[in-house]
Amino acid sequence: MKHLKDDVQAAYAALHEGTIAGAELIEELKPLIDDCFVGKTDTCGESLQIEFFNGQKFILSATEVN
Repeated sequence: MKHLKDDVQAAYAALHEGTIAGAELIEELKPLIDDCFVGKTDTCGESLQIEFFNGQKFILSATEVN
């Protein structure tokens, strides 16, 4: 039952938290990407540029959708 209470509290907190900008989300995601993948990452506003050592390059973007 305690697990359910924790889930309800987490859901309530999520409903009442402030908004987050795309750039803030990218800043939060960068360390996770750095921990999971080997390569070079750079943030640029609302995007995260990833370059892997095999030459592949990606741009992840975070844009709020209304």
